[in-house]
Amino acid sequence: MSKGARIAIAIWLGFQLVVPFLLKFDVPHFRHRTTRNSWGMFGTFDPHGELTVRRDGEPLPAFGRFWRNVRPDGWAAVTPHYLSVEEFEQRLAGYARALGTPAAPVTVEMRWIHPAGRVWTERWPDD
Repeated sequence: MSKGARIAIAIWLGFQLVVPFLLKFDVPHFRHRTTRNSWGMFGTFDPHGELTVRRDGEPLPAFGRFWRNVRPDGWAAVTPHYLSVEEFEQRLAGYARALGTPAAPVTVEMRWIHPAGRVWTERWPDD
């Protein structure tokens, strides 16, 4: 095998290992980042679950304008692509703060299917 072929193979292997690593981890902090179409050895399942927004125990009527596939019981299936669970929960907390008033508090609840068993609730304004 010639020296040029060895260099070409080394560059190709380096590319095949380094690019997925850079896609999978946030480079300055090396924090895990969820990606959709990553390679099998680097892939993870996207987090997904069910979300509801309620005011006084009843589903918010305007909830269907902001989320697709809202069921009659007020729950919607959610898969936050390219976001971690914590980042998505922070965005939901901002959503609750935008909708809630002292006269009509809003409760946002997220039941995670993956990661399993995790339930997150935000009530705004707090009691």
